[in-house]
Amino acid sequence: MPPEIVQWLANHDFGQIITTETLFTSGGCDYARFTLSSGRRIFMKHNRKAPDDMFMAEANGLQALGAIPGVRVPEVLHAGPNFILMEDVGEGDVGARSYFRTAGAMLAAVHSSTADCFGWHENNYCGPTLQINTQMDDGHAFFAEHRLLRLAALAFDEGALNRKIVGQIEKIASKLPELIPVQPPVLLHGDFWHGNVHCAANNETALIDPACYW
Repeated sequence: MPPEIVQWLANHDFGQIITTETLFTSGGCDYARFTLSSGRRIFMKHNRKAPDDMFMAEANGLQALGAIPGVRVPEVLHAGPNFILMEDVGEGDVGARSYFRTAGAMLAAVHSSTADCFGWHENNYCGPTLQINTQMDDGHAFFAEHRLLRLAALAFDEGALNRKIVGQIEKIASKLPELIPVQPPVLLHGDFWHGNVHCAANNETALIDPACYW
């Protein structure tokens, strides 16, 4: 158990850790659930190799999503340089029909939140990958420069894409104004896939692990 987590829990009257349930490891992060002497259960993500700002950026994204009416996220209790502690929202039945309806309604609510420019007030992380969020007035330029071209270059450097495919992505990036109509910035989860939609207790839907930007 990371000593900084034990110390933080003790300093904030959460009680002692009675049981620890190791859940899984993904993307370099260890996931665990604690049961405390106070009776509370807490969920933890921990990564000793994480950049110092990674979990704080995740906490800020959760806060932004949770401020939208109708959107459920785990409450962040504390974020440190290599861990984040959140309420344990429990687990429900992912087969429940209400789960998928609620997930769609939450996503629509997120996308109804608008801003004056594209990007975000800070950089954050999509998985372990640094996500550049320089604020820009031109959405086509933002997505071309900071998403398509940057990620294509990273993938090429790692040997995951060849030069031909990178050239095709560059061609698409140059044609974004022709392919996508002009539209206002809307809030995005930033890393939205089924693994980041959690079925909580009572079959409630919760959004997790965001990498938000407009």
